[in-house]
Amino acid sequence: RAGSTIKKDSPSLYRLAGSDFMARALQKLSDVYGNLERGLTLNKSDANKSDELLQVVRRLCVLDDAIEDEAKKFTALFQQYEESLKQRVSEVVQDILQKIEESNFVAVDELLEKENLKANVPWQVKAELSNKIELSMEAVAKKVRELSKELSVSDLEAIAKELKALSKAASVIQSGVARPDVQKEYERLIGGGNGGLVKTQLLEKVLASQQDVDQLLKTEQFPKAVATITNIEQSWPVLESLLGEQLSAQQPSVKDHVKEKLQQAVGESMEKFKALAVEQYQFQPPSDFFNLFAGMPQFEPLLDDLWRSVEQNIAQKIQNSFLGEGSKELEMLTQVIEALPDDKPGKAVLRRNVQEGTSSAQGEMSSFNSAVESRDAEAIIMLSKKSPPSTQKQLWEALEDKLDAIRKEFCQQLEKSPTTYMFDRDFTVAWTFVAEIEKELPEAEALQYKIKKIYGAAQASLRSAEFDAASTMSCLVDGRVVSGGDDRFKDLDSCSEFLQRLVTLKCDHDGKTVGNAIFPNDPNNQADRFGNRCRSTLRDLVDDFKKTLKELNQLLKTDAPEKAFEISKILACLKLIKARAMVYFDAKEMLGKLDGVLGVDSWKSVSIASTPAKAAARGAEYEPASWGQIAERVRKWVVEHFKPQPDMMVKIKISSDRVQFFQLIGRKAAAAESLVKLEEVLGSDGDVGAVLKGDYQAKVTGALSTVWAELNKHVDALKNEQIDPAKFSDDAYSNKQDNDFQQTKARFDEVNRLYGAVSLYKEHIAGSMQGNDAEAMDLDTLSDVLLQRVVNMADKVEKLGTDLDGVSGMLMCMHSQAEELLFQAADCKKVVASALEKFQSAEATKAMGISKLAVKLRHARMRPAGEAVVRGYDAFQGYLTQVFNQKTQSQDINYVLQNIKLDANQFNSSTAGSNYAEFDKEYKQRVDELLTGGLTETQLVSMIKNIVAGLHISHAPGCVMWTVDMKRAMPKLVALVFAVWTLHHSKRFLKAMDSTDKKAFLFMPHPVQVVAIFALLGMDSTREGLERSLVQVRTGEGKSAVLGVTASVFALFQCRVYCACYSEYLSQRDGASMEFLFKALGILEDVKYMTLSQVCEYEVNKQVNIREELEALITGSGGGGGAANVKSSGPRKPRVLLVDEVDVFFSKDFYGSAYVPACALRHSSISDLIREIYKTGIPLTMATVKTWTTYSNVTSVLKGWDFLVDAAVEELLQCMETFAEDVVENEYIVKDDKIGYKEQDSIAFNISYGYTTLLAYLKENQKGNISEHSLARNLKFNVRCGSFSYAKLPRDFDLVMGVTGTLETMSEEERRIVKEEYDIKKLVYMPSVYGHNQVQTRRITAARNKDEFVKTLVEEIETHRKNRAAIVFFDSSMELRDFSKQPQFEHGNDASYLLEEIYPEEKDQIVKIRAAQIDAITLATKPFGRGTDFQCMDDTVQQHGGIHIIQTFVAETLSEEIQIKGRTARQGEKGSWSMVLMQSEVTERYGIPGPELDGILSGGESDESRKALWGLLNKKRLEVCETELQEMVKEVVLNAKVHEAALKFTESLMKGDVDPIKKHLEAQIRSAAAGPGMQGKARIMVLLDATGSMGRMMDAAKDTVGLMFDRAGEIIKEHLGDATEQFEMQFAVYRNYSSGPGKLLEASAWKSDPAALRQFLGSTKCSGGQGNEAVEIAFWHANQEQDVKQIVIIADAMGNTPAEVEQKRRGIGERQFAGTRFEVKTTVDKELALLKEKKIPVDAFHLVANSNLKRYYDQITEATGGTNQYLNVQKPEGRELFIGHITTAILQHVGGEGKGADLVGAYMRKFGGGKMHS
Repeated sequence: RAGSTIKKDSPSLYRLAGSDFMARALQKLSDVYGNLERGLTLNKSDANKSDELLQVVRRLCVLDDAIEDEAKKFTALFQQYEESLKQRVSEVVQDILQKIEESNFVAVDELLEKENLKANVPWQVKAELSNKIELSMEAVAKKVRELSKELSVSDLEAIAKELKALSKAASVIQSGVARPDVQKEYERLIGGGNGGLVKTQLLEKVLASQQDVDQLLKTEQFPKAVATITNIEQSWPVLESLLGEQLSAQQPSVKDHVKEKLQQAVGESMEKFKALAVEQYQFQPPSDFFNLFAGMPQFEPLLDDLWRSVEQNIAQKIQNSFLGEGSKELEMLTQVIEALPDDKPGKAVLRRNVQEGTSSAQGEMSSFNSAVESRDAEAIIMLSKKSPPSTQKQLWEALEDKLDAIRKEFCQQLEKSPTTYMFDRDFTVAWTFVAEIEKELPEAEALQYKIKKIYGAAQASLRSAEFDAASTMSCLVDGRVVSGGDDRFKDLDSCSEFLQRLVTLKCDHDGKTVGNAIFPNDPNNQADRFGNRCRSTLRDLVDDFKKTLKELNQLLKTDAPEKAFEISKILACLKLIKARAMVYFDAKEMLGKLDGVLGVDSWKSVSIASTPAKAAARGAEYEPASWGQIAERVRKWVVEHFKPQPDMMVKIKISSDRVQFFQLIGRKAAAAESLVKLEEVLGSDGDVGAVLKGDYQAKVTGALSTVWAELNKHVDALKNEQIDPAKFSDDAYSNKQDNDFQQTKARFDEVNRLYGAVSLYKEHIAGSMQGNDAEAMDLDTLSDVLLQRVVNMADKVEKLGTDLDGVSGMLMCMHSQAEELLFQAADCKKVVASALEKFQSAEATKAMGISKLAVKLRHARMRPAGEAVVRGYDAFQGYLTQVFNQKTQSQDINYVLQNIKLDANQFNSSTAGSNYAEFDKEYKQRVDELLTGGLTETQLVSMIKNIVAGLHISHAPGCVMWTVDMKRAMPKLVALVFAVWTLHHSKRFLKAMDSTDKKAFLFMPHPVQVVAIFALLGMDSTREGLERSLVQVRTGEGKSAVLGVTASVFALFQCRVYCACYSEYLSQRDGASMEFLFKALGILEDVKYMTLSQVCEYEVNKQVNIREELEALITGSGGGGGAANVKSSGPRKPRVLLVDEVDVFFSKDFYGSAYVPACALRHSSISDLIREIYKTGIPLTMATVKTWTTYSNVTSVLKGWDFLVDAAVEELLQCMETFAEDVVENEYIVKDDKIGYKEQDSIAFNISYGYTTLLAYLKENQKGNISEHSLARNLKFNVRCGSFSYAKLPRDFDLVMGVTGTLETMSEEERRIVKEEYDIKKLVYMPSVYGHNQVQTRRITAARNKDEFVKTLVEEIETHRKNRAAIVFFDSSMELRDFSKQPQFEHGNDASYLLEEIYPEEKDQIVKIRAAQIDAITLATKPFGRGTDFQCMDDTVQQHGGIHIIQTFVAETLSEEIQIKGRTARQGEKGSWSMVLMQSEVTERYGIPGPELDGILSGGESDESRKALWGLLNKKRLEVCETELQEMVKEVVLNAKVHEAALKFTESLMKGDVDPIKKHLEAQIRSAAAGPGMQGKARIMVLLDATGSMGRMMDAAKDTVGLMFDRAGEIIKEHLGDATEQFEMQFAVYRNYSSGPGKLLEASAWKSDPAALRQFLGSTKCSGGQGNEAVEIAFWHANQEQDVKQIVIIADAMGNTPAEVEQKRRGIGERQFAGTRFEVKTTVDKELALLKEKKIPVDAFHLVANSNLKRYYDQITEATGGTNQYLNVQKPEGRELFIGHITTAILQHVGGEGKGADLVGAYMRKFGGGKMHS
């Protein structure tokens, strides 16, 4: 079949097999059949062989179908031989089954072997054999399991027999005859390498028997143990035969072990019995113990020895016991003897000894009892000493009762009436008796124990009485109800009296016999010593009293008007003080005694740091000695403040100081009504009685009446003043010599001051007065009267007609009133302007023209008042323009082309000249047409738009189209734009100008301005395209017009223009001045004037407002809507950035810094939570806040954003820890219900320092200075959105241009950045409009000390103010105020003060009028040195050299210095400049060695010396600036990463992709995480001296902190993985006591975010300085912080000595520190000892190469295990040293002992530098 199938299905295979395939196959089968048949025949007797062959035959049966021969088929063959095989096997099987039944396994094995059945065992055999073996194994296993612990020999022999039979079945089993499961079970039970489970269990039985023996021996069951041991010995041979090696492997053997244990246990038991005390024989009778060993002769020797020991013990006990009748010892010994074995002969002897001892104990007790009763310690001791031990104990027990009676008497009396208990002689005798017994009988242990208990009870009673008295006193002091109903102490006096007696007792007896008895001195438990509770309460009382006294001192202070003169609080304090004064002084005396006994500890009493002026002058802290002193002080205070009439006529120059003065009077007036209440505690004697009963408000009213009368007097005088116009026509008239005019000005000054006084009265005092006297004082009427004066003069002007002298004079008088009377300046000016308008339009004067009047006013006779009139009114603008044009006409286009300069590029003057000629022609033509009426503004604008339309401008994306055609059109286009500009500025006064040549009066562009615009617009090149450019146009020479017209051209060319300036004031001013032009040209929406910060804000939010969008997303009010919320403004226009004052962009406030917008989260629940946190105060933990309902309410509102809530709360808590409630007022300004900060020359109210500002709002709200409405707006959580790099800002614009006044001062590095990073290739320097600048440098010097500095500065002022004006610039308002108070400066009341905090109208008055008057002195702060235009009206000032500027500090940059110089010699005028410095500033700030400076200064005032000093300073300044810029460049690189992250966040916000937003915000939080107790973090604290000389170091720290974090993070990430939360840093800056408590020390929070630390350093200003600095305060702060690992201090001065601390604090007044964190004085040594104790290493950098300074910091660092190095931060290597040191400190502590060195090594290899830290 197979062949057929193959042939059919696979013909190819069939052909390959061949056609005879089937024949050959059948032949092969036939051969196989024959072979199998022969084999079966030959092997009939071999069952196995036969079976194998039959199996082959059976498998071949399937081929029978293919075999045709029936005789050759395999099936028949199989059937034939199968029956034969079965018969043979049956006979053998019967024999084998019989052997199995007999358990003859050996015979079974032999038969199977013989019959060859092992390979194919019959099933019957296999079944029976398996069953039999199974039963045998179960039997033997059961016997082993049931084998008892006694190891019966018969049981073991039966087990051995069974195991032997089973061992013979091994060969049968192993040959596979039994079932596999049986074979497996056999292996488990019998076989295996360890003898099987049976033998294992048998061994365990043997070992258990051993353990049983051990347990029996332990429990002393010796008979049972011996029986078991005997069994083990008898069965040992059987066990050895069964277990063999398993048994022998036990070392020692079980048999030996139990025998040894028996011997050991018996011996130990007997030794233990020997050691029993005789008393124990009652409970463990010796007879019972001896019976244990009955029948054990082997232990007889040991028992004999034991009996001898028992006998000796009892005999000794009899000898040592007191055996008096009924004694316990007698009873005990009788029982013991009865418990002895009867067979021992010594029992009767012992019984007889007891009977003899009983009779000897009589008599001794009677004598002893007598001594006890009489407290005869000597007799008691004598009897005790000579009595035998057996008697002593009984005697001492009798003594115990007597001692206890003493205790009971003492304790009961203290418990019943402690206030009457007298610690008298009886008390002393009793306790002396107890103490002598204790001392002389140390051997009486029980007695000693009893005495200690008695002492304890007595002490407890004393403690209880002390506690109750102290607690009652504490409750009474605190005003609490006395708890527990204890009525033993009724009042404060009873408590005090008892405690006094207690203290006296303690002090009299401490260390003596009685004291040692009841007041044990335990040096190991000092805190628990008696007297400490009393001392603690007395201290609380003293502290409470002092706090009240301190509160009184605070209430008596008047430097904070909002809290001054709170009479009700003062009265409450005085009542409390008076009630407790006696107790307080007693308490102080008691404390002194207790301290002498208990020792002085670390307790510091509350300091009453507010001192009266005389006490402060003496340097003594105010510590009153009696109530009388306190009352007297308050009496003097009352008299001082309420007796004199307030002087409202006083002259106070600074407006903010005037306000405070009137606020204080208002507070006093409000308090006056309650003043009489103080009579209750102060009495009514002397002056104070009259004052208390007097009427202070009447005094205030009287003072006001004086002011009002004086004001009216001056107003009447002015009203009645007759001014004769004729005097002005006199050729001899001089305004400077016009006494009447000057007297009137002086009268104006008085009116201004008095009017202001009445106005301030109405605002700050009137509301506190009972009557309303001020209501009748009508200031408006007065003002009207004065205004009428001006109106009357205006009428005279109109009547004077062509009398130009008379008109000029009257105008001068009118304008003088407008200048001086600030309250009506605007109204007066309107009247003057109206008079001028009438003059211009009147027929009589119209032909004359306003210019002739201007000439008359500017005549020398009329100056300076006439000059002020001309400059003050629009009517004269045409004339002034004419003057300007005449002044600058010599600086024509040729002058410009000859003096213009380009940086590295040759200027194409030919192209510039032809462009200007084309411009000039077009401009003049259009102006002529405008003047003649041939052209209107509308037509002009239309011409401009037609030109633009004809250019077909189409910008490609990201590119500004700038074709040759556009450049060709530029001259005409700019000319037309300037024509619009000219028309606007001229039309106000053009009609009034002389008709002869109106062009002379036009406001026209100067060639400098036009060429500057052409340079910006690329007009010096004929090629296509536009280069980025910076152009220098000097300050005050038309920069705003250059920017405005340039912006107009770009906007007309379809660009969007951003004009960016550093100052908001200047930006708004310039934008407003150019708005008319943008409106006229229709480009207002395409030109934006902004600050640099506002441009960044605009850029960040140009597509989506991230603050609003994020707030909406978080609060669930929408947001995150993706593209739907993206701003759309049509087709994108190229964006052009025009920067004003480019040098400011490179300052530390911008370049290298980042703009960090924050989203404000506001909700009522957030407001509630913030209020609760502030109310609770510090200390407060996050865990506590989370338990509050207010917290839960917030998290419910902000569901899913809990991490933001937690971060906000954590940051708020950190700010609360560092927020100084005692912050000085000039830290921020409260005005118009807002908090502002000083910025440049103004107060900015849009600046916020996060939660620090929020806390300021809360603080000021509490004080009543901020309304609830304003506070509510500021109660919010802040969410940082990211950091956007200012340096990246210009790169986002398509084109960047700039105009600056100080381009030439840019450093090489700044130029490189401009050219390489911002692609600004062209730098153009325009010459001055006025030609050469006339400023003269007069003097540059450096004073050796402060006295010399003041003297030199005063001399410089005096020298240059005569016939001139002097303006002095100070680095800070603090330094300005300090100088103004120096006695050498005699012009404090005459000088003007230009400070950020004064009123704006006063600022304007000083800048425009006062500062440049003849002989004027103005003291100004640094911000006014940039952009302020001081106006000089007096030709005399100019004739004598103009305004003189004095600079008292080294400007940080050359450009800043040039700006300050630029406040004089403006617009071609004269002026001079000098610099008076402190040598310490020069040497410390720039590291100039003293000898080098002395060498230069030795040249005196010579030009060479001056130039050498300036050259040296400028060289050092440039080095520092260059270094700082390099650091800022590094910061820019670091900021790039966070900048990109912020951009991605913005993209996610646009898409509404929440997950990336959350991740970004969480990363912001992680990077800014901070807080105490951050486990595992390395905390590095940097302490910085922040006095005036340290500005450069502060900048260096700010510039480099980001680099430190970046490097540290890089190394940590490479070696440890995640670097985000491995370390934290804090910067703390310290100054000196002269800075006051608010500025003495400032600290950042602990931060892992460099941006937050930079913000802190950026907001910190260096100021002050007072020789040695407050290093002790810096170290004190370090000791307050937790987990600090390393401190680094950077300083240029040593710390204050203890004497200096006292002196400097006295200098400012100790009262300044009362109630502040600096109330308690400290020293460097004290704080350093604490740092050393905490093992915090201090590293130091000293910034001055001075051996004394080095030695000082060497000592500090050596004491703490740190290092000290010199540091020069002005050099790059110095900054690198600083960076490396801090960074490696971080790495050392992050890595710890294990990896710190590796991390530092990795840093050194990668960056170089650094150090290994301890």
